[in-house]
Amino acid sequence: MRQISSAIAFDALFLYPSADRTIGPCLAGHGEFARAEIDFLRDHLPPDGAICDAGANIGTVSIPLAKMLPGLSAFAFEPQLPIYRLLMRNIALNGLMSVEAFPWALGEADGLIGFPTPSLDAPINFGAVGRGSPEGDKTPVIIRKLDSLRLPRLDLIKIDVEGFDLEVVRGAAATIRRDRPILFCEAHPSPKTRDLISLLGEWDYEAYWFFAPFVSADPANHDRSAGRIVGDANMAAFPKGREPRWPLPRIGTPEEDWRTRAKEFGYLTRYGYGR
Repeated sequence: MRQISSAIAFDALFLYPSADRTIGPCLAGHGEFARAEIDFLRDHLPPDGAICDAGANIGTVSIPLAKMLPGLSAFAFEPQLPIYRLLMRNIALNGLMSVEAFPWALGEADGLIGFPTPSLDAPINFGAVGRGSPEGDKTPVIIRKLDSLRLPRLDLIKIDVEGFDLEVVRGAAATIRRDRPILFCEAHPSPKTRDLISLLGEWDYEAYWFFAPFVSADPANHDRSAGRIVGDANMAAFPKGREPRWPLPRIGTPEEDWRTRAKEFGYLTRYGYGR
């Protein structure tokens, strides 16, 4: 079996592990992955803004946004080293000089950590590999606090690091105080997600639930109830006084279960769900 396959999606060329079970098949079979997320982030970025993409994988966020917003600066971080190499190739293949990529983890401290590095032949979801994953041998990887990088002003920080979002945010405290960016984080149902919601409240942020289907609905499938959508739950956090341009359910308490608010994701009708 060949290790690497390719797909055209979002008007871009992507290389991905042939054995991948999630992102690759979505790109190849549907020409997209988490389109609602891409659209939402695009609508909340200025044309000449800057985004930090923590957990960039093969570039399915940074690359579409850079193509949609030619003036955008993107700083992409992917510590899974074989995937980072594909990210670099995807940036080059799409001629994107505005995306800078780093083979580092972001977190709460500067140093080294052991990060899982599964073989590209492994039949897994490479997008779900994180610091705590059991897949593959661990390879020493640089971990950095976002604050220590002294990046230019950021308009948005997107974090998808498989349960370590709280650590990334804590390591970005000074940057967040300086820039007051939008924060877009994956929301695993865990105590750390509750702690993150509480922390953002202390920092005068308002948090909202956001659900991103992996793919838009197949028009031939007439059963499109929200409970059957495959995708990821996220939170979008805005500094107080600034609200999302999309109608999203505001998180009531840190203990709230996002699934109780699923009927409030009205934007999903744009992607073929809930009609």
